[in-house]
Order: sequence, then structure tokens, then C-alpha cells
Amino acid sequence: MELRELKFATRKLIKDSNHTLINLIGLTISISFSFLIFLYVFEQGSYDKHIVDAENIYRVSSDFHINGHQDIYSNSPRPMGKTLVEEFPSIIAATKIMGYNGLQIHSGFMWQNENHIKSDHLFVADSNFLKVFNLPLLQGDARALQNPNSAIISKAAAKKLFGSEEPMGQTITLEDQSTAQVTGIFEDLPNASYMKFEVIVSYTTFYPGTNSEIWWYGGHVYTYIKTTSSFEPKIVQERWDDFFNKYMKPTFDELNGTASIILQPLLDLYLSDEFIWEPYPHGSKTNIRTFTLIGIFLLLVAAFNYANLSLSYAFHRQEEMRTKRILGASKIQIVKQNLTEAALTSALVALLSISLVGTLLPIFNQFTEQIAPINLISTPSHSLIILGMSLLITLAASIFPSFKIASMASDEVAPNNLTIRKIFVSGQLSIAVALIACTIIVVDQLSYLRRIDVGFDKENLVVLHINDRNLRKDLDAFQNKVKTISGVVDVTRIDEPPVTGANEFTYQMQSKSGAFVSNPSQTFEVGHDFFKTMGIDLIAGRPFKTEDTEYKGVIINEFLSDKMGYSPEEAIGAKLIFGEDDPIDRKVIGVAKDFRLGSVHDPDQAMTISLNEPRGRYLIIRLDEKNQQKTINKIKSEWSNFGSNLPFQFTVMTDDFEQLLARENRLFELLVIGSILIILISCLGLIGLVAHIVTQRTKEIGIRKVMGASSAHLYALLQTDFLKTYLIALAIGSVVAWFIGNSWLENYSYRIDMSGFPFAATAVISLLIILFTLSYHTFHIIKSNPIDSLRDE
Repeated sequence: MELRELKFATRKLIKDSNHTLINLIGLTISISFSFLIFLYVFEQGSYDKHIVDAENIYRVSSDFHINGHQDIYSNSPRPMGKTLVEEFPSIIAATKIMGYNGLQIHSGFMWQNENHIKSDHLFVADSNFLKVFNLPLLQGDARALQNPNSAIISKAAAKKLFGSEEPMGQTITLEDQSTAQVTGIFEDLPNASYMKFEVIVSYTTFYPGTNSEIWWYGGHVYTYIKTTSSFEPKIVQERWDDFFNKYMKPTFDELNGTASIILQPLLDLYLSDEFIWEPYPHGSKTNIRTFTLIGIFLLLVAAFNYANLSLSYAFHRQEEMRTKRILGASKIQIVKQNLTEAALTSALVALLSISLVGTLLPIFNQFTEQIAPINLISTPSHSLIILGMSLLITLAASIFPSFKIASMASDEVAPNNLTIRKIFVSGQLSIAVALIACTIIVVDQLSYLRRIDVGFDKENLVVLHINDRNLRKDLDAFQNKVKTISGVVDVTRIDEPPVTGANEFTYQMQSKSGAFVSNPSQTFEVGHDFFKTMGIDLIAGRPFKTEDTEYKGVIINEFLSDKMGYSPEEAIGAKLIFGEDDPIDRKVIGVAKDFRLGSVHDPDQAMTISLNEPRGRYLIIRLDEKNQQKTINKIKSEWSNFGSNLPFQFTVMTDDFEQLLARENRLFELLVIGSILIILISCLGLIGLVAHIVTQRTKEIGIRKVMGASSAHLYALLQTDFLKTYLIALAIGSVVAWFIGNSWLENYSYRIDMSGFPFAATAVISLLIILFTLSYHTFHIIKSNPIDSLRDE
């Protein structure tokens, strides 16, 4: 690039400031946001890549088929890992992992003297953990979890607990009053980690060796295996029948079922399908694909927009190009000059984009819950990527216009360029229409999911996790005291976290024919007044009495009653057997209206509810609608009065249900942002096109006005060509949105029916945006004095 050409390009950009400004705005917005999007996509795809030998680590998930019912668990029976190592030489190690407060409940408090912290990543693991997950140990070695009452902790947790003191060998106290000696310190794991280990306590601290270690039914632990580099999952699948028959068949024959396992590569785990009892929510492939498409669409629209504006601008430079040719400039020189202008534009865009990305990164990190480096100067690779994106888009979009400008003659510009520009605009509008329609489909589905009858009144319910030992010892008294507080309507207990937690058990239930049939069922252990507190209707039978404890009397849901061939009334008295030699007389005492405490992605399931007050670790409290904060403060006061050493924490049931829609909310937000950006850039392209066409037809409009044409007639005349282009884009965009939307809705058990509403609404919204964009130039030329346009001739 010669200095003379650079000076000339600089003068042209400054002289044609309006054209330059539109290009800079469009390109900067598209490149900045597409870079942020691709940064997020890269981060989502990089989970667990920091783990040594991650490509040789698999999670063992369980696929159980009981009496024709399939359940896929994210965990597996306790003996699974050890037995796989024994049977398959290419599996070299296996470890058992579970949350500290239950399989998937990995939060808990810890003390060191008077100092306490809460960890949301507190796990229990066996002595093979470090053989599978080779964490970067700063102190300690692979034997750190061999002994009972030992723990390894992250550097950050060590600093919180011990400050500047040496943590190795120190003792920490857990919330159940058990203790663990720090035997290892590991480096803090990066944000892109699926299992976000912070504290790991040795498995033998809580499970020194029990009969459960040989149980082959039930998803008791998360099992991870480490393999040789030559291992292939099909090795296990080919020999699975022999493995199953040798170890699991007797158990599953009793249940009238079969089982298999799914080996999930660690590197694929975060973006894989979620199974039952996942420890953490997975990322969303749908959201990643949508993000990626929006990033690509932004770049395409920016390229279309830049090329379109360049072709429109060519009309105004026609005389300049003809003069250059007359003075001896070659086509290559003219192309080179135009590409120099494009390169200079791309450099300016890169600088603006780097500044904009640096400004937006903190907000973007908060929105996506990721930790990307905010200072781009400290990560020069990011700046180089932005510069490369800017050069690629700008120069690629300039090649055709540059050659067109260099070769054009006075009689060929308007018709040829106009057709090409309409194609570009149609492409932009098609993308915008597709995104608007998809956004409306997502909004419609979200609204539908929020309207689903969950079978109980979820308003005014708060949930307390009773994780303090002092409170657990005196929980009856605490519950009774809470019940007397003014503003508390009802109180009950449940054994697992409402909304996110549900145990599952398979038992035999007497069907209408009298035969006993194996039945996998979601199982809840609750306290007295559960149905009253929750607002769940019993449609047959009675609520619990004290004599119903230990599953002697159970309440089932309407779904299970129907499945067994009963009407609700007929199901009362049906017997249940927990195993072949079950000596207890168990029976159904009630049938509840179907209710849901889980994901909207899951279909209705069988439920069994039993009375077991001592197991209830969660209090569900129904509050009066008035003065709720005052009531909560009183509950907090009683929490302290009963000697709790832990902070008072609660969740609101409606918020918990909203959290189940986190993926859908995120998808909606990114679609809205993407739609707005693409519409904005497309409107910039429309402004350039309408300015060119209106300028071309100035004299025609002047003549028509002199001949008596009305403003309304002239407005309709100028809009006709645009409306044809718009209708083509509407058709293309709607077809694309229909296929994408219908595919997305297939992920839901409860879904809207695809109707014409999203597409009709899209047509109205997009048409209004286009008409608003076009109207300024159109009305300006219509209202101008026709004498001025005719005098120019």
C-alpha cells in the first residue's frame, strides 16, 4: 500500500463522512458482538480440556429398563467402577464421587476454629480419585484421600479458611460435626470445569464399608473411569451381556428389568444431554448453535451491508471513475485504490471494535456467566482476531464492488447494480425475519411453560434447608415454633430439595388384575400437612396419619393410578411389596392430583409419597401474602434462637421454578439481542439503498408532481420495489424459522403447537420497521420542490 494511495483513501473517507460513518457503525457492531459470541462459544466448547488425560476419562451413566419404563441416570451403582476395572484391562482406574449433602447436593459449610465458609462445590470421593482426575496438586500426593477423615482443598478454599497460615495438616470441621485433616492442596480449577471441585473429603469418612457397596440397583454415586489411549467404548458394549449376566441379572430379574451403561467422554459431557440427578446443569447445544448462527449472521449481514453501500456509492463516483480512466488509470489501479479504502476502513473498525469489546466484556461475562479476560491488551491474540475478522469481512465484501466500480460505464450502473443490491438486502431481511420469528416462538413457548398447571399453588412458598446439626436434633420443636409465627400459614417437610430433587425407587404394586407389577416411581418422603401446605388436592382416600410411617401407607399420584388400571377410588387399598421377602403390609391410602416438581422437559411420571418426618431436611413454609419480609425476619430470629451456627438462607418456590427455565430465558435473551443488532445493521443497508434509488428517481418524481400526482400515489410508487424485496425475504425467513422452531420444540414434553401467529406477528413487526426506515428519504423527496430537481438537468 503506497503512501499516496493511503492519503487519497483517507481524504475520500473524510469527504464522504456519512457513507464512512454508516459503514463504521455497521461493521463495528457486527464484528464486536460476533467476536463476543465466538468467545463464548469457544469457552463452552473448552470444558475440562485442562484436565490431564481428559480424552481418556469417561463418566459411567446407567440406562435402566424396568417393566417397560426407561430411566437414564447420570450415576451408577457403587460396585460399577471397581468391577469394570476388574473385567476390562483397558480400564485402568475408577472412582466414586458424590455430593457432601447427598448425591447431587454438593453445598455445605466448613469451620476452622471460629472461621466458617460455605462451599457450593463440596464433594466426597474415594481413594482412587486422584488416579482418575490428576488435579494440579500444589501440596500432597496421590495418596491424599486414602485414609478416613482426610480432605484435599483448592488454593482459594485454603485461603478463605486459613488465611496466611499453612493449611497442610490442619483440621476442618464439617457441618455434620465430622472432621477432616487437610492432606492436599490443589490449584483452583478454571471456570470451564463441569465438576467444579473445591473441597473433596475422603469417601471412607462417611462410608467405611457397608452392604450398599455391593448393591447393583440404584444410582448411588457418580462413577468416572480412566482408560488407556487405545480404549474404545464399543469394547464394553460388545461384552456387556456377559457382564450384566454375571453381576446384575439376579437383581434386575427381581425387578422385571434390564440395565446397560452409557460411557460419556469427559470432554463431551458438559454439552451432552442431561440425565437424571445431574450434579450441575449442562450447557445447551441449542443455545450454542443459536449463538453461533447469530454470530455468523451478524458477519454476513455486515458483509452484505458493506457491499450494498459500496455499490450504492459507486453511482455517485461514476464520473470520478470515468475521469480516472480517461487520465490513464488502469482497472487494477482503481481496484487497488478501492481496496486501500477498504483496508483503511477495516483498520478503523478494528480499533473501534477492540474498544467496544473491552467496554462490553464485563457486562457480557455477567450475562453468560463466564470469565473472559477483560483487558484485551493483555491478551493480544484477541486483538489480532478482531483485526483479522475486520480485514476479512471488509476486504471480502469489497472485491466485487471494487471490480464493478473499475469496469463500469455510464450506461450500465443503475440496472445491474440495483438488482445485485436487492439480492443483498433480501438476504439481510431474510435473516432478520427468521430471527424475529424464532424469538416470538421462544416467547410463546416460555409463556406456555409458565402457564402450565404444576398441580399445586407455588406462590407464597419458601424453602429452608435444615443443614445445621443443632436444628436437626430439635427440628420438631423448631418446626412447631415456626408454625406459631404470625404470618406463617402452614409448615411441612420433604427429604429432597423441592423442584430439583427426587429419589426414585422400584417396587411391586398390585394392579387391578391382582398381579404385582414392578413400578419405577419418583419417591418423596414428606411430613404431616404436606398436601395441605403445598395446596395439592387429594382426589381419593385420606391424608397421612402417624401409623402410615415407613411406607406402611403411601399416597400415589393420578398418573400411577391410571397406569395400574385403577380409577382413583379403586386404587385405595392396593398393596405394595418392597422386595420378595417384604414382611410389612403396605397399601395405598390416597391418590393425589398430578403435580410436578421437576423440569418442564420431562414427561409426567409415577409418584409415590410417604410419611417420614425424621428424613425431612427441608422445611416448606407457606406464608401469608401480607408482610412476608417481616414474617421471614421472625423465622430468621427463631433460627438463631435455636442455636444455629449457620447463616439463615432460604429460597422462594416461584424463583426455583423460574430457574428451571434458565436455558429458555438465556435463549430468549440472546435471540432478542441478535435480532436487534441484525435489524439495526439491515436498516443501515436499507438507508443506503433507498437513498440511491430515491436519488435516481428524483427527476421522475418531479415530473409526476408537476403532472398532478398526489403524495400518497408517489409514496406507494417508491415503496413498491422495496415491498417486493421484503415479501421475498419474508417468505424465505419464515420457512427457515419454521424448520428451526419446530426442531427446537421437539425437546419439550409440553409444547405449543406451531401456528401462524409467530409468522403473522413477524410480518407486521418487520414491515413496520422497514416502512419506518424507508419513510424519511421517501417523504423528503416527495415534499421537495419539483422545480429544484428539474432545474438540475
